[in-house]
Amino acid sequence: MLRVILTCIILVNSGLLSAQQRLKIDTADLTYTSPFERKAFADYARKQPDYFALFLAIDSTVTDEQYTSWKGVFDRNIQTLSASVDDKKKNDKKARFLYESVHKNFLSKYEEVSYFNQIFRNGVYNCVTATALYSLVFDQFSIPYAIQERPTHVYLVAFPAAERIQIETTTPIGGYRVYDQAFKQQFVKKMTDYKMISAAEYQSQPVDALFDKYFFNNEVINITQLAGIQYYNSALTYMDAGEKEKALQQFEKYYFLYPDEKSRFLMFALTVDIFNRLAYGDKKKSQYLIKLCKFKREGITTDMITGEFYRITQQVFKQDGDHERYEKIYQQLMEVTANTDIPEQLTYIYNYEIGHTAYNQERYTEAATYFEKALTAKPNSVDMSRMFIANLEMMRKNARDRASFITQAKAYGEKYPTLKKDNNFFELVSSTMLEAFGSGYEKSNPAEGEKYRLMFEDWLAKNPDASIVDIDFEIGQAYSAACVYYFRRNQKAKAKSFIDRGLELSPNNYTLRSRREMLN
Repeated sequence: MLRVILTCIILVNSGLLSAQQRLKIDTADLTYTSPFERKAFADYARKQPDYFALFLAIDSTVTDEQYTSWKGVFDRNIQTLSASVDDKKKNDKKARFLYESVHKNFLSKYEEVSYFNQIFRNGVYNCVTATALYSLVFDQFSIPYAIQERPTHVYLVAFPAAERIQIETTTPIGGYRVYDQAFKQQFVKKMTDYKMISAAEYQSQPVDALFDKYFFNNEVINITQLAGIQYYNSALTYMDAGEKEKALQQFEKYYFLYPDEKSRFLMFALTVDIFNRLAYGDKKKSQYLIKLCKFKREGITTDMITGEFYRITQQVFKQDGDHERYEKIYQQLMEVTANTDIPEQLTYIYNYEIGHTAYNQERYTEAATYFEKALTAKPNSVDMSRMFIANLEMMRKNARDRASFITQAKAYGEKYPTLKKDNNFFELVSSTMLEAFGSGYEKSNPAEGEKYRLMFEDWLAKNPDASIVDIDFEIGQAYSAACVYYFRRNQKAKAKSFIDRGLELSPNNYTLRSRREMLN
């Protein structure tokens, strides 16, 4: 079982991760609760975002019809507000009017745990959903704004490059704040007294600059990230309820919209926990292994992944006999681990196991196809070489065409040098050549016999370090067959020359020594 010990949590800024640091999560990796949500994410991925839909998508009950109805309510309110907004008004008065009007028309009751759809169902809101509503309204009126995120709070700043008008969305009372010069000076003075601002910095920079730097010292996020925060809050709610799989699904959607460190860590911890709780017979087990492959930075290693894949192999392929599912798991893992060293290991395990099953079922030609892929993945594997040679031995027994088999076997030897280091391979090829050599003379076909004799002696010359002990019998039989062929034709000198040649190769060969004594 995969064991990852989480020893600490490092608190980091929640800013966006660089492209190199991000986990690869696509729309296909997400789990949707409704067709509406799927479409909202797909539109965003196609760079055609509908943010009103994206904020609503977290509600699994929302339909296209419901969306049309609520969007109509929103649009009609915008039209009404447009008739009342005076573009000539100063920014602070324009922001005040929109703030108060939107609050009056849409927001009735603050609840810490609530989602965007509840604004249109019953006027219930929280800081995230109200900020989303004001963002959509300000977009309609081309009012520039910045969304500020604190650890436990979100709010808007209208006209961030000028008046910096804070739109506080927790409650309607005091929710609208404009910081005058006296407030700014008081804040900067206190920060200097607390030595949060150095005396040198206080003397060298204007109050407005210091106020902006230290008072608004929070993360500025965009509307997409704001949509993601809804999923983050939802994920935390599921975690509190002990529904870890649903929590992970929401964290993944949050990360898709707002990739940051805190959600990456939480996704990793949840994935490990869920994976370890699942049995290897559970179909979800492989899904979470695929997810874990993405967390290489967190300590998920090649050995961990291949070890878990091997256990899945034993359960899914060997015990359950579900070849189709096993192949699907393999292909998914290959895709998600591309550009790492993991695919080589997976390829070896997958092809070795399928090839071994074919071998046990005496489907040797099919087994060779898989064994060759495994040997390609690990050309120096001694275990795979021996299995490959054992399968070749069975293929030889069933081969009708010795020439084709020898050609194929020699080609394997050139392609996979490890085979040639194994004397079993040398013995297999040599004995096949010697068998064909002797058979040619036994069938009164000296041309064929000679062809294979020359082939064998050339093969022997190219493998000077190979041991011939295990082919001593075959050498005796083959050269004796040639001797008998010529002896019966009264060509005793030629018959003797084959015995002498055989003894050069195998000096202590009992069969050949006996033949030579008979010829003498």
